[in-house]
Amino acid sequence: MQEVMTYWFYKISIKNITTDILHSYIGSTNNYKSRIGQHKHNIRTNRPYGLYEVINNNGGLSNVNFDIIEVMLCTNKLDALQREQQLILLHNCDLNLNRPISCPIFNKERIKSRVKCPTCNKLYTYTHVNQHNKTKIHISFKS
Repeated sequence: MQEVMTYWFYKISIKNITTDILHSYIGSTNNYKSRIGQHKHNIRTNRPYGLYEVINNNGGLSNVNFDIIEVMLCTNKLDALQREQQLILLHNCDLNLNRPISCPIFNKERIKSRVKCPTCNKLYTYTHVNQHNKTKIHISFKS
């Protein structure tokens, strides 16, 4: 008999001073407390990865919400990853750089898509959020 595990699906929302959500990320885990602890540690230690860089460039932990959006019993990790992929699409998350399940058509479209920066109103491609945040134009609007 296959063991059923509980998976938590969570959303990390990065907001600005007016609580408008600027960016978001969806994740899944079978140990919510531990996984959120890992995220917070990576934010505090300025880990050089897209999600954490964006959080630290937008005020750090004080501007972040961690919300459980769904809890589900899964018979295997693949079930959880498939649901995570659906939630990423449903919530239009822009910080999930690594897809839970590879889908060439989805990845191709996502990479080509352009995002408007809420800080400086410039367009950049989805995969270049970190490069954009380091540009002189973007930085000048943050000051």
